[in-house]
Amino acid sequence: MLKKRNKKLTYDGIRCSLIILLYLYPLVIRRQWKLISGIEIDSIGVSNEIYIYPIIFILLGLLGFSKRRREPNSFRISQSYFYFVTFNLVIMVVSQVMNIESSFEQTLYASTVIILNTIALSAFYSSDFDFLIKFNRIVIIATVLYSFLQIYASFNMRTVANILGNQIQSKNYINENQFRGKLPLGYPTTVVFFFALSIPFVYLEYSRAKTKRDQMICIGASFVILLAALLTGSRGGAALTAFMIIWSIYSIRKRGKAARALAILLAIMMLIVFISSYIDLSRIFSRFNDSSTSARVEALNTALEVAISQPILGTGIGKYYHRIYSSRFISILGKSTIIDPHNAYILLLSEIGLIFFAIYAFLFVLCIRPILNIKDFRWRLAGKQLLFVILIYSLIGSQVINEISISIIAWLYIGYFIRYASIEKRIDTTRNRHYSGG
Repeated sequence: MLKKRNKKLTYDGIRCSLIILLYLYPLVIRRQWKLISGIEIDSIGVSNEIYIYPIIFILLGLLGFSKRRREPNSFRISQSYFYFVTFNLVIMVVSQVMNIESSFEQTLYASTVIILNTIALSAFYSSDFDFLIKFNRIVIIATVLYSFLQIYASFNMRTVANILGNQIQSKNYINENQFRGKLPLGYPTTVVFFFALSIPFVYLEYSRAKTKRDQMICIGASFVILLAALLTGSRGGAALTAFMIIWSIYSIRKRGKAARALAILLAIMMLIVFISSYIDLSRIFSRFNDSSTSARVEALNTALEVAISQPILGTGIGKYYHRIYSSRFISILGKSTIIDPHNAYILLLSEIGLIFFAIYAFLFVLCIRPILNIKDFRWRLAGKQLLFVILIYSLIGSQVINEISISIIAWLYIGYFIRYASIEKRIDTTRNRHYSGG
């Protein structure tokens, strides 16, 4: 009996470590190390994430296979998930056939990223409640540390760039002392997406906190994350992060803590006003009439034209919108435009067509439906907040499907709440209050 218990603890420890590695790898490994893969597409290096993540998923699958039989209420979720993965494989094959003469490698890479995102939904499949709680805190700690890195880099980008091996371009300057540069996760628009994704986890920790000290830590974390989001210079991402914090505060008010919620909101607003006198937030509060906005609008219109030109089956994944590229500009339908339409819906629609897009959306809803049916108010709200961030940010960015580093994290987060929904349903049948989220 002792040997079996020790073996179980060893397996659980390895499984938890693999999930944490899957989460932290895109955050902390510098780009130059990620490019040590030996793989190139169009003579451009490919991140080793493309084969590291599959290895992690295989190991997780092997470790969780025996435990799967002890989850009687998880079959429905697994069935939807199985259909979703299978459908993505079908899309991959169709796209490969369509692009076999033009961009086979680009299609293979782009399709693989989409499939890996789908597989990430199952990363927590055999995780228990205790690890879910620990992972929630890991997310908060990692995000706060990344926020401090963003804040430091905004005023010391030369030092950070030398450490990370990045180049500073003139467009990175907001003023002579403030910068917008790349971090290991990616560009500022990607980093701010990461910050917005973390707010539901902060709310969840706050709502579960048993002491005022823990609640104050969560409030402080929210402020640091918001400040870092503002310093990215991404208007849409910073606005979304701020909105998520306000939503969380509003939900606290609804639960009979109006005075505390109002005090938190006023404190954060006053701190932002105070700090704005020391940092340049002009880009955040500027109108959307600059060259960046016009380029995005033009790219979005071009993507719509591409979608309309082949509405049924699309052009094939990665045919026009390469995920691995050296130049940000491409020529499509006789027009020169940036390679990313900055809209995940239009990008996917143009590549897989209306029929596949509708099936993809339907299967995605089936997969996330358990989140919407969580009984515990705090977990259900946090799950809804996460889905809201992903769905709304996908209107102004394509990262959730075309950037492997941040997309893995986003889909991993979704899988986190799907797993809680599975645990909650099973524990309800055994009436075990420890796992009810209370």
